[in-house]
Amino acid sequence: MSFDITSRFTNVPVDFTINLILDSVFHRSDKFNGLNRRRMKKLLEWVVKTITFQFNSRFYGQVDGIAMGSPTESLIADVCMNYVIDQAYNYVIDHTTRVLTRPALPLRRWLVFTI
Repeated sequence: MSFDITSRFTNVPVDFTINLILDSVFHRSDKFNGLNRRRMKKLLEWVVKTITFQFNSRFYGQVDGIAMGSPTESLIADVCMNYVIDQAYNYVIDHTTRVLTRPALPLRRWLVFTI
């Protein structure tokens, strides 16, 4: 198994990750530092989605993903990657406990059953 990631920042699903952050922050309370969920979402979208950069004397806006060099890039990418790793870990643990809690089968039948 490899956890190498290619083009991590430009492939982050921004809206999904913003919702992960909001779910994490507002799971116990409807306010965070005086901000409600709607205002926090607008703030996060503004910070992440309004990135512009210059190339050949022309300005461009980031259409999808997170712009590299942005102050928030590592935070947003880490939140998304932690979610992916947690889901993979939960999947492995869930399937491992299912195999371990099955009634004892002869090895040959167990191999055929699991493959």
